[in-house]
Amino acid sequence: MNVVHAVVPGRPAPVCLPESLVDESMKITAGPDVISRLPLLSPSSPPDTALPAPFHYVHEQGSGKELLQEEMDIDSRTLNELLITGWIQARPGLLPRKTGYRCRRCGNSRRNRFGVVSCARCGRDCAYCRHCVQMGRICACSILYSWTATPVYSKAEEPVLQWQGTLSPGQQRASRAVVQAVENKSELLVWAVCGAGKTEVLFEGIARALDLGSRILIAAPRTDVVLELAPRLQAAFPNVAAAALYGSSEDKQKPAQLILSTTHQAMRFTDAFDTVIIDEVDAFPYSADESLVYAVTKAARPDAALIRLTATPPSSLKRQVTKKQLPCVRIPRRYHGLASAGSPFSVGCRVETAASERPPSCSRGEMVLQAAE
Repeated sequence: MNVVHAVVPGRPAPVCLPESLVDESMKITAGPDVISRLPLLSPSSPPDTALPAPFHYVHEQGSGKELLQEEMDIDSRTLNELLITGWIQARPGLLPRKTGYRCRRCGNSRRNRFGVVSCARCGRDCAYCRHCVQMGRICACSILYSWTATPVYSKAEEPVLQWQGTLSPGQQRASRAVVQAVENKSELLVWAVCGAGKTEVLFEGIARALDLGSRILIAAPRTDVVLELAPRLQAAFPNVAAAALYGSSEDKQKPAQLILSTTHQAMRFTDAFDTVIIDEVDAFPYSADESLVYAVTKAARPDAALIRLTATPPSSLKRQVTKKQLPCVRIPRRYHGLASAGSPFSVGCRVETAASERPPSCSRGEMVLQAAE
């Protein structure tokens, strides 16, 4: 399908439209051609008018996502209407480079991870990304559609957090640090031994983000982690619109403010979340696949809070902690007070733990929490 860049009456800048939608009132500035051959447009701003009521639900379904048309729950006529009025924008799935392409969805730019297919859509031999093809093929003529307006979430009238459990002193310090990171939209590493209760440490921070009207992503490396965490989050936040996204999930079209997702499913989001929490940053496949790091980074808004959780941080994060480039809060003991055997808590910090909470092998200056007391 060929597209054009055209100035539409009432719109301040050119927009990308299918060639078939252009009429005499519009001025073509580029095209017609396949979308990847046209100049890249700046992101569009939403119209100044209110979104018509019939579109509210599909807006909530798709907000923050960049999707192929076949992934959207919108018919072609409605999609074209939303393109012309500026509520949805069209962007290329593959971005041209000097020596090939870069996939907008997964970030792949390695030439050996692209193929060529005889494309029924454009009638040409068309390059496509093989790296994320299992999520739907993105070719040089493919269009990714996204909403230009973000949903507004109102503050809940009742407390959103219904969890009634008790945190240990170490968990309480970590929980306060998470809340502070959410409020300041800053980065934080939660370095906790296995069994320390990292999920419960997040609850107050998630509740604070929801109170602020933020949208939250909790990204996990594997489907089994998503399936294990989903019922715990649903029980803690029973009145919050939440979705669990993985390969065979039935929640992919579900509107949600709180999203628990595999890092692979995060590829479908762009500039969508105010708070991003990455569980098990050291775990495979996230730690071994640069496209997953790209996906989670792309899903976050530029000023989003970024919170990483791990029991064994990679050396790159340890170096940032050592150089005081990354705030770090530690939980050196399991919930019931037992230290993890061989825990490598040896990087210096600003705020000390209580002597009773330090593993016997750690000196007073070695154990730290950067969380504010």
